[in-house]
Amino acid sequence: MCGIFSFISNKRDNYDFKTFERDNLLLNHRGPDHNLVKEYTSNNYKIFLGHNRLSIQDLSQNGIQQMNSSNNRFTIIYNGEIYNHKYIRSIIDSKYKISWMSNCDTETILNFYQFFYNDIEFFFNTIEGQFAFLIYDKKLDNIIISRDQTGEKPLYLSTNNGQILISSDLKPIISNPNFNKEISHDALKKYLSLNYIPNPETIFKNTFKLPPASYLKIKLNDYKFDKSKNFNELINSNSISFHNWWSYKKLKNEKIISNKNVKKFSYYKDIIKNSLSVSVKKQTISDVEIGTFLSSGLDSSLITSMLSKHTSTNSFSIGFEYSNFDESKISKKIANYLNTNHNEFVFTAKDTIDIIPDISKAFSEPFADSSQLPTMLISKFASSRVKVIMSGDGGDELFGGYNRYILAEKFIKIKKILPFPLYQILIKTLNVLPKTYISNILNFLLDKKNINKYDSLNVEKFINKISSINNIHNFYFNLVNDYSSYQILLDNDLKMNNKLLSNENGNLGYIESLMRKDFETYMTDDILCKVDRSSMNYSLENRAPFLDKEVIKNSYLIPNKYKINNYRSKFILKEILKEYLPDDLISNEKKGFAVPISIWIKNELKDWAHDMVIKDDHSLFNKEIINKLFDNHINDKENNEHKLWAIIQFNQWYEEYVK
Repeated sequence: MCGIFSFISNKRDNYDFKTFERDNLLLNHRGPDHNLVKEYTSNNYKIFLGHNRLSIQDLSQNGIQQMNSSNNRFTIIYNGEIYNHKYIRSIIDSKYKISWMSNCDTETILNFYQFFYNDIEFFFNTIEGQFAFLIYDKKLDNIIISRDQTGEKPLYLSTNNGQILISSDLKPIISNPNFNKEISHDALKKYLSLNYIPNPETIFKNTFKLPPASYLKIKLNDYKFDKSKNFNELINSNSISFHNWWSYKKLKNEKIISNKNVKKFSYYKDIIKNSLSVSVKKQTISDVEIGTFLSSGLDSSLITSMLSKHTSTNSFSIGFEYSNFDESKISKKIANYLNTNHNEFVFTAKDTIDIIPDISKAFSEPFADSSQLPTMLISKFASSRVKVIMSGDGGDELFGGYNRYILAEKFIKIKKILPFPLYQILIKTLNVLPKTYISNILNFLLDKKNINKYDSLNVEKFINKISSINNIHNFYFNLVNDYSSYQILLDNDLKMNNKLLSNENGNLGYIESLMRKDFETYMTDDILCKVDRSSMNYSLENRAPFLDKEVIKNSYLIPNKYKINNYRSKFILKEILKEYLPDDLISNEKKGFAVPISIWIKNELKDWAHDMVIKDDHSLFNKEIINKLFDNHINDKENNEHKLWAIIQFNQWYEEYVK
């Protein structure tokens, strides 16, 4: 794992080498073991390349980047891990004769590109791992940047003020003296609704996240350094070509073929178990010690169980002083059963206060998933003992782990029961009835075990959801967003572009379509962003075996009924886990990384939270509404923890990077 940074501009730009060196060091947390910067010039432009190394494979000096290919044509800066890099070397060695200078995967991927850049589909489809890289082709004066299939590793691109800046983090981009810190209002609305900003947008105009499973090629000799572009204009210009090297369409055809033959549950169970086990084993490749994040949930328990079969395992869990949020006791029992070297950290409000200054440093754009707090704390805790950690990320999105899928099934049942005319009458009636009356009906009719209790404050959300069920895209957006957050903005008349991804769902079923949308948006830009920024802030590499290519493919081949069975989520994973753990250790409902933010804002964090929500360095928010939200929360009139936390994190971020 590493941090990469590049600055590209015309020769007239006054940006100098010393400034680049300074900005590159802002990524030192991602790679504290070594840093190196170089400058390249051509007829029309200059290029600075910077790299910060976290040594995982080949700890020697031979693994230091930047690296040149064996023919010296290509130079790479690279962040990631290629788990099958020894296999890739065997492909190269079978056809070409080169002298390898190191045992690290950086040299492998660079020389692989050298020999196969004309067969780019083969190049990307062969690579198994997580990565973000930049390769400079000195012969053709081209730059290619790319990101892995699921977006485990970040990559930002900015075209502000005629410059091109490419980085693993926004920090060095923001630090550029010519960077325009203009806030994107559309991105801000998405942030307030979702608690994260979906790709390709960032909080700034003309600064983007490269989407997962894509690459972008820049023809430097043709590139115009005179004006900024939005993302669509950028990728449709003559000098830049944009390509997706993987998509769900490839899985769609395989799914059709698979469904022609009815398979037994045991068949699907075996292919998931075997592919996941192989993935775990592949991801043990390392020259440093490996551990796992272990909660009481299915995903992390399964990864830890499989890892313990291959090697001595360090497991790490986090607990809370509030029993409703604590799952550390179960985690410890699982660890004892698997005989791992278990490490436990009990998380208090004081720990929150102590780590608050680190949040804005770790997240260089606004991010308000409050589980960032325990993720950061457990990452800090684990980093003192290991350099690599495995997690269960991706299990929920691939195997139906969220309550919203169960909620969607219930809504679909309601719609199926009612003829369309009655369905329309129902929607009209719901819009005129008192919300308190509707909430009482809902709590009587719906199963409270699987969905949250409805009150008069979220009835409006329910109406939006059931009204939009005919449109999968709108339905998903209503499941995950909070429209009422818009009122926080002073400029609340701004219309938000709420399109997260295309409506094309191929032959996927309704629930599968929701999982796909989560996989492409929520997982990449919330879950994986949270884990990467939290872990890399403490120079800890995270690996996610569920996100192996073969596991992903197999997850889409199995029938949905084996994912969600009779309102039981992740059914197939639970059945696999029974082969590793006794029933009493897998029957518990996972609490996740939910934290008692609501309680802390009312008590231990009250004064700090109040100071942060009333900050007004930017004049973007409505003070009157925010004060009301805070007072109602403190006085137990309504639970506004998510809105307040979003405001707090934005203000903290703004103070750090923009003010």
